[in-house]
Amino acid sequence: MKSIRRGYVDKDEELFGGSQRAKILSAANDARWLMNRGYSAESAITFTSNHYLLTSRQRMAIFRSILNDEDKTTRLKKEILKPGTEVLIDGLNIIITLETALSHSLVLRGDDGVLRDVAGLHGTYRIIDKTVKAIEQILLTLSNLDVRNATFILDKPVSNSGSLKQLILEISRNFNLEVVVELDMNPDQIFVDKENVISSDGPVILRSSSWFNLNSMIVRDMIPDTWVFNFEL
Repeated sequence: MKSIRRGYVDKDEELFGGSQRAKILSAANDARWLMNRGYSAESAITFTSNHYLLTSRQRMAIFRSILNDEDKTTRLKKEILKPGTEVLIDGLNIIITLETALSHSLVLRGDDGVLRDVAGLHGTYRIIDKTVKAIEQILLTLSNLDVRNATFILDKPVSNSGSLKQLILEISRNFNLEVVVELDMNPDQIFVDKENVISSDGPVILRSSSWFNLNSMIVRDMIPDTWVFNFEL
């Protein structure tokens, strides 16, 4: 299989390095200040990004990473240090971020400590040479955490989600845990008020009863050379 760098953009080294790094962090700090005084994230980030002349990709990175103090506190109160024996996984969301990390492409650490890619999912997906490794890392980490049952929820409308389901089930045979993969037309609703949710999607985390920061653990322990742009205060 041809090597693919998930989430890689040629100009990212320039856009997120050197003097641009300081400019992005300044814009993020100014946007947080406005958000803590009642401005919406969209209006605050647009205003500060215009002021600092940021590109659309730099703006998206800020938008996916920063929180006002109230939302940050709400999310962190529901974070658990170790999941229970059963977990509910936002499958494409978690896998794509790990594929991005394995590709040595840019990954963001947000105010909630969660790792995310810049672009997010936009309706299309294809299995790449990093996919198997990402799934193996997820299942190995869960096994080491004594998780016994893992349910992956995949977005049914997204291309190749059926093929990804079969791949997850095939790989899971090599691990000592029960794995179920479900395809759903509106998966975000499944996570509402659920415990032991594994996702890096902000709204999913916010609406869950409890969540576990799996990707950060995997990157720390298994992909230490990941290129991380840190927004976390």
